[in-house]
Amino acid sequence: MFEDIDDVDIYIDDLIVSMETEQQHIHSTQYEIGNGKCEFLQRKLVFLGHVISADGIGANPQYVEKILKINKPCNKKQLEQLLGLVQWIARFIPNCKWTAELSKLRKKNTKWKWDSTHEDAFTQLKKAIKNTQLLRHPKQSDPFIVHCDASDVAVGAALLQIHDVVLVPIEFISKKFDKHQLNWHTSEKELYSVIYALQKWRHYLLLRKFTVYTDHKNLESLFAVRSKQ
Repeated sequence: MFEDIDDVDIYIDDLIVSMETEQQHIHSTQYEIGNGKCEFLQRKLVFLGHVISADGIGANPQYVEKILKINKPCNKKQLEQLLGLVQWIARFIPNCKWTAELSKLRKKNTKWKWDSTHEDAFTQLKKAIKNTQLLRHPKQSDPFIVHCDASDVAVGAALLQIHDVVLVPIEFISKKFDKHQLNWHTSEKELYSVIYALQKWRHYLLLRKFTVYTDHKNLESLFAVRSKQ
């Protein structure tokens, strides 16, 4: 019914309608709507668990509070539920690497044994969730900064810009290594963090000026080995 209407975004029974002016939309359609189910001229709205405003996109505080109240998991099923909830707001967490450590307990043939390593990962994850960040809308005229990092078990990256002399996040991404990537040398993991970030954000970076920050010392050793071969 609404699929062919411009400036209407649909998800199941939720619709977001955007126009340049109020009058433009009123006169562009002949549909009748009920005031009790609609909100007009919103500067901020909650949609799919996210808070969207002119400043950017953030996690819904109620959703964050729900996760923070969860006790540490006692079995694989509870861990699956926790990680599923965290995944929904992972985009607002810089380098969400602690989920990689917890995910090791999810493996099919792994016996459940919660130790100090998992306890620390759970604690750090809760701290990160409590400090989820607002992702700012990108300014297409400004250059981007890509900050990459790799740990033993995962890679993480941040897409940044300078808005009014302040460095602000546009997006965060992270990815745990698979069983083959875990065997890589540190320099290879650092290089992969750059490759992964550039691939993920190619729609922002292609044909644009940008700067990459990473652990260049490890990469220098990798290039030195390659040059001798």
